Amino acid sequence: MSTSQRRKSLLPFIAWLALFYSTWLALVVFGDYFHTVLRHWPMAVAMAAGSYVAGSTPMGGGTVGFPVLVLLMLGAIECSNIIFLRQALVQASYEAAKLSSRSDARAADVIARAEAVLTARASLGSSCRN
Repeated sequence: MSTSQRRKSLLPFIAWLALFYSTWLALVVFGDYFHTVLRHWPMAVAMAAGSYVAGSTPMGGGTVGFPVLVLLMLGAIECSNIIFLRQALVQASYEAAKLSSRSDARAADVIARAEAVLTARASLGSSCRN
């Protein structure tokens, strides 16, 4: 198949894509859905990439795009958990340092305060004691 024949065979597909994305863009812009697109763009990118990789079929989009989409969502959830854990550890260390700066502070009281903060934040994963 020559280059000109290949281009001619792709012409209906490219025309269909241009029509589809033009219609989609018009609906987004004139329907005032731009905030929704900005909020959910990773899903659209994952499914579109999956569709193109798998031959531009709905089955291919689901087969390739869905696992990528799941990984994106689980990654976002796990990042949120890590941020929450870091915040809890910073707060516990702050409270412990504040208590240890007092002249009458004992090590057991400092450790107990840090563990109390972590327990209150439901983030106690390990003990501070040796």
